[in-house]
Amino acid sequence: MGQVSPLPPPRNGAAPDIAPACARPVSPVRMITTTRCALCGTRLEEGAERFFVVSPQSVDRVLTVCHTCRNAALSEGYRPAG
Repeated sequence: MGQVSPLPPPRNGAAPDIAPACARPVSPVRMITTTRCALCGTRLEEGAERFFVVSPQSVDRVLTVCHTCRNAALSEGYRPAG
């Protein structure tokens, strides 16, 4: 999480200040989506272990799988990706 500094107290009777220009452009917020295991369909929430395996049917296809399916897949001819 980013750090936030408190706002300065309002000045009574002063004209509103113009906000200073940002030194850097603001980055867009990217939501972390939940993923499903490609073999059993279990939801892999944020923080869940995710493994990537290469399908024996298609060399260029990488699957995201859960821990249980990874162990089963490695014994059936799938290879770890990367």
